[in-house]
Amino acid sequence: MNSFRLRRQSEPQAGQAFILVLILLAIGALLIVPALNLSGTSLKSSQIVTRQAKELYAADAAQELVMWKLLYNNYASSLTVDQPSSFSVDVCGIPVNVTVIMRAVATWRGVTLIANTPIKPSKTVSLPVSGTYTYTINLEQISDDTSQGLDAVYDILPGYTSGSGSFGLPYYDYQPGTSELSEDGGSSWQQISDPAVVKYGSNIRLQWPATYDYSTGTGGFTSPTSNFTGGQVKKIQFKVKPSSLGPNKTYYNWVVLKPWDTLAGPIAPVVTGSGDNPSDGLLSVTKGTNTPFILPGQLTNVTYTVTITNLQGSTNQIQQITDYLPPGFSYIGPTSGLPTGKYTFVRDPDSIVNGVLRETLDWTFSPAWAIGANPPDNVLTFTFVASTSEYVSGSYYNEIVVIPNQKAGTAFSSIGISDEDFSTGYSWNSAPVIVPAYDSSATAGSTTTVTNDANLGLTTDSVVFFSYQVR
Repeated sequence: MNSFRLRRQSEPQAGQAFILVLILLAIGALLIVPALNLSGTSLKSSQIVTRQAKELYAADAAQELVMWKLLYNNYASSLTVDQPSSFSVDVCGIPVNVTVIMRAVATWRGVTLIANTPIKPSKTVSLPVSGTYTYTINLEQISDDTSQGLDAVYDILPGYTSGSGSFGLPYYDYQPGTSELSEDGGSSWQQISDPAVVKYGSNIRLQWPATYDYSTGTGGFTSPTSNFTGGQVKKIQFKVKPSSLGPNKTYYNWVVLKPWDTLAGPIAPVVTGSGDNPSDGLLSVTKGTNTPFILPGQLTNVTYTVTITNLQGSTNQIQQITDYLPPGFSYIGPTSGLPTGKYTFVRDPDSIVNGVLRETLDWTFSPAWAIGANPPDNVLTFTFVASTSEYVSGSYYNEIVVIPNQKAGTAFSSIGISDEDFSTGYSWNSAPVIVPAYDSSATAGSTTTVTNDANLGLTTDSVVFFSYQVR
């Protein structure tokens, strides 16, 4: 009886198992085709990935060939600035097309100047709208050293003199409520507090922030206004309205940055009529070269031309000129255009300038070299030759200082600017000579393709990647 009952209870379970087997067989039949398709797709994808990996390796190998050609095969000598040079190479059966372009674009951010001047000031002025001018002060972080923040900005507006020589009201009146700050190079602006406005003789001096005390170094800008990142450009914009403008005048502006006592001036001229009678100018010093770029490692002579322009409207006397050659450059002469027999010349090839080895050239004049007040006598020009075989890609700048005998006015001396600081005509970094960099693009494959883009630079014993991208 018990055995019979067990058999009777097991029979329905056996039938249910058979039904489950049939269901599994049906599902398997439905899945087998997609599974096979998946396997086929996987195999095809594996082939594509393998081919792309080979193409990637081939493109990388072609970039290594470019590096070898630049470093050891004098490939750079066959290149022309901004003109593509192309060639093909076979890498283990994979064709690779390569294009190399030599670039010679000057960049001066990150350079070390002769003085501790991490922020370069410059300035522009707009055409008047309803008699009101808009000045824009540009503040550019050019040094890699961002540890010292900006304390304050001074702006010395052009002065006013009447025909009798007596001083009236300053010809420029600051318009309250017009000061704005941009921390993104001028894309967006925010209003800031008005500066302190102080009259010194014929000049008005503006000071941002108004709370700053230069004697103690307190009350200056705070973060984030005071802090700059590498290459950052900030701007201060404000409006002024002149009460009087003389005929045929050129009115110059000056900017001073604290804590470095950095001067920018004379700049941002406002010109009336012919502009033949300048006011508040001093000296403008510029420098150019006939050799804007050189091929790496090849001894090259570079001719520099120095132009000094008198902007003060009266005769000035040049006491000394000091030129700071770029690192790796050497003076070979000759110098032409200087007054014969009236100067001594000293060359120091081993001077350390702000921590950098640079050759310095000093011309000291006795008697002083006079520069006239009116054209053409208000412009002096001279040239000299230097040489280099610099190998490292980059921009090589020159700096020059021209020292006349001008004294600092009260608007400057009252904020700690010495006569030497004020009178020094400074070129900033000028006359760039460029050792080029190279854009290299390698495209591998014929059906599917992989492209590597690289920006390369040469050093004394290697090739460096400035950037690298895979497409």
